[in-house]
Amino acid sequence: MAKDGNKKINNVDSDNTGKILDPCLDVVSKMLLSSPDCRDGLIDLITSIITPPSPIVSLEVLNPIVPRQIVDERGVELDLLLRLDDGSHVNLEMQTSTSKILPHRALYHWAKVYSAQLKIGALHPALRAVRSIFLLKHPLYTAEPELAHHIIRAYREPLMVPAVEHFRLDFVELPKLLSPGPGQSGYQGHQGHHDRLHLWAEFFMKATQPDSCEGLMSDPIIKKTFDKLKEISAMDEAQQIARARELGMLRVSMELDEARDEGLQKGRDEGLQKGREEGRDEGAQKAQAAMIRKFMDAGMSLDQIAAVIKMTKEELEFLLALDQG
Repeated sequence: MAKDGNKKINNVDSDNTGKILDPCLDVVSKMLLSSPDCRDGLIDLITSIITPPSPIVSLEVLNPIVPRQIVDERGVELDLLLRLDDGSHVNLEMQTSTSKILPHRALYHWAKVYSAQLKIGALHPALRAVRSIFLLKHPLYTAEPELAHHIIRAYREPLMVPAVEHFRLDFVELPKLLSPGPGQSGYQGHQGHHDRLHLWAEFFMKATQPDSCEGLMSDPIIKKTFDKLKEISAMDEAQQIARARELGMLRVSMELDEARDEGLQKGRDEGLQKGREEGRDEGAQKAQAAMIRKFMDAGMSLDQIAAVIKMTKEELEFLLALDQG
């Protein structure tokens, strides 16, 4: 898409002033958890996931928030890279959507962080542990509805004893923590840490509905984090950053849908009957109407959507009317 189109998306005025930003949106979670005011909360969250053998006394955020100008760019990384007081690293990433390739991408990002420790002339024993944590707003392992926290480690054969903790991937499915299967905790780890992780899952999944968070406010760490989220949400710049990120993600989704439709179009045989062609055209129109509704759900007007996808307002209204039957 042309740069002019990007500018239009970035300059869309937000009608969401006063609303609590969704901490499950990666750019919002990064703004929140990278704040010095949330350092105790970040330590508590990490502790509840990795259950370290000794308490985490301090940590350092190595990659602060990215500029607003690139939050909707393709491929931008909005993870949090942390260095703990023992010298090990934690790569924390929030995922609003999931896909089957996520574990493979997680392995790639772990390798990048691990190998980045090596400098020219450095010795391999200088390498420290790296743990990659993914907080997921939607389930990834749907075949295991009773298990919410998946830990992938390296093992030494033939004894199958866990190797040194240099390699570890954690996938935490937040919605499963709120409703684990019957008789299941949905968690691998100590019960005390599970209780803390459950609180964090409630915070991330319910923060945009303050009335649902009243029970969490008795916890001082969660309350302090929520207060910081409200403070960030009250900032116009933060609202604009979040909106730009949401629209950037929608644009990527739209482009993928268009590419898929083009692939289907190229795969059509020339001898298809007219009725089948009309049926496919109807399916394409329904897909376009669904895309328009996605933008409307994000708070955009029909005029703004028309400017982004280069259609007239009348064409958008026609597609919506067709879809409604």
